[in-house]
Amino acid sequence: MVSKKASTKKPEPWGKSEAKKHLSSLLQNDTNGIAGMDVEDVHKLSTLFQPYNMKRFTGYLTTLKNGLAKKKKAPTEKPPAWGKSEARKHLYTLLENDTGGCCGMDVEGVRMLSPLFQPYEMKKFAGYIKTLKNSIANANLPKPPPWKTSKAKETLKLLLESDTDGEIHSMDAAAVQMLSSLFEDYNSTNFKTNLNNLKESIRTEKAAVKSDEEFLLRDKVTVESKELYYPPWEKSEAKRLLRKDVQDKKHENTKPKQLWESQPAYMMFDRKVFYKHIYQEKLSQGQRSYWMHKKKLKQDSKKKAKEKQQQKYNASKK
Repeated sequence: MVSKKASTKKPEPWGKSEAKKHLSSLLQNDTNGIAGMDVEDVHKLSTLFQPYNMKRFTGYLTTLKNGLAKKKKAPTEKPPAWGKSEARKHLYTLLENDTGGCCGMDVEGVRMLSPLFQPYEMKKFAGYIKTLKNSIANANLPKPPPWKTSKAKETLKLLLESDTDGEIHSMDAAAVQMLSSLFEDYNSTNFKTNLNNLKESIRTEKAAVKSDEEFLLRDKVTVESKELYYPPWEKSEAKRLLRKDVQDKKHENTKPKQLWESQPAYMMFDRKVFYKHIYQEKLSQGQRSYWMHKKKLKQDSKKKAKEKQQQKYNASKK
């Protein structure tokens, strides 16, 4: 006769079990100092725990302890948003008046000046101080002329229009801004925007001119019984000849009309159009090299100042 194998009853799922409720209650009240007991001793406290093997019971106990610890932990209150906070207003006033010499203090020293600053962590507070200092410094600077009607815009437009080899167009905004002291009155962000807008405006104008030239090539105009059209300037013989004439300073001793009449290639273009190219070529050869020279002088000056500062620092370390 074969004996029946004794059936092993599975314990109740832990999630909604009485065992879990009872263990949670014991831990919350720390009954008999349960929080400091080892797992085996806790396991023996109730018959409800016996159906669960030691490995699983250890996990359940650890999870419940961690959950209770999180609940007991005091919630951290977020500080008020900085932008419209009383802390920001107070800090602005302190920095503006340099109260107690706060402008020369380190970040920690400034933070200790008011309980309003305490909720903000050190790293963020350092950023707020830097931003407000810059804001106050900029507010005290004289405002530059409006860009739209400024000499700076006019100069930048001439430089870009005369940039036939694309050298200036290839520079980044910071490098272009160094080409003239007129540009330095404008902050770098605004200057970059203005530069990009001018580039786009000139590109649009050139595209329109190119379109007109192409139209004239397709539809030749008859003047004095001859077919006359305007070829594209960039690849024309006129451009090559004008570059040489300007290099030879012929334009300085000859009136624009006489210069226009001196070459058949020039007369392929309207006089007013040709006069504009004289001006652009003169600027391209003269003024651009002047700005490049100024840029190099500035860079050399900054380099020398940096080297001098480094020498002072090295001397102080000895």
